[in-house]
Amino acid sequence: TWNGQPVQPEDDHTPDPGVECFVTGNGSVGGGAGENDVDHGCTTLLSRVFDLGEAEMAFITYHRWFGQTGNAVDDEFAVDVSNDGGSTWYPLERVPGNENYWQRVTFDISAIVPLSDQIRFRFVACDLGQQGLVEAAIDDVSIETFIPSAASAGETALIQRSFLAQNQPNPFNPVTMIRYSLATPADARLVIYDAGGRLVRTLLEGKQTAGVHQVAWDGRDDSGDPVGSGIYFYRLKAGAFEQSRRMTILK
Repeated sequence: TWNGQPVQPEDDHTPDPGVECFVTGNGSVGGGAGENDVDHGCTTLLSRVFDLGEAEMAFITYHRWFGQTGNAVDDEFAVDVSNDGGSTWYPLERVPGNENYWQRVTFDISAIVPLSDQIRFRFVACDLGQQGLVEAAIDDVSIETFIPSAASAGETALIQRSFLAQNQPNPFNPVTMIRYSLATPADARLVIYDAGGRLVRTLLEGKQTAGVHQVAWDGRDDSGDPVGSGIYFYRLKAGAFEQSRRMTILK
């Protein structure tokens, strides 16, 4: 700790008996907070290459810690994805400020890059501005895929989780597609709100089967009138599952 602020966690996130975790530095037990932090540059964790070429949808989940304290809080933790083995990188997330606690995040990889057999990830913690105390950690990384089943023609294997994907394309004009998956059959409702929280459109309401579904929104409200440019939110509620995401219309 430094001035009462945790700089690096004492424990990894994995419950016992898990003991492995990727960290930017390991100082001595009881050593100073800045004994082995990131300084005057970046520390990069590069994943191996994953073959997701046969997947229709893929999600990455991990727990992260990003501690940024000391003299300045002016850097960010960057996570990127590549679908060509690392020649070209696309932003997965940017973590500014100080998030010095274990946080679980999930991203729809297929909403960011076309899936291929050369999927790779990198995690970059930097201290490039005014020097401070920068530490990062990554634990419990998992990748889940939805792959069409070769066993039965015309049918697909069900992804065993509920998830609301980022709409594609985003931003969009005038049509976008919203994909979601349900782990079990449920009464589902998918609605769209404007930035002021007013209901704009009900896209679906009723019983839905387990598996992956897709719904199009044509940028119109329930009266059939086109909505204006701006930020909108779509929310899926299915049984106990509920998730919201943001999208943008540009005209």
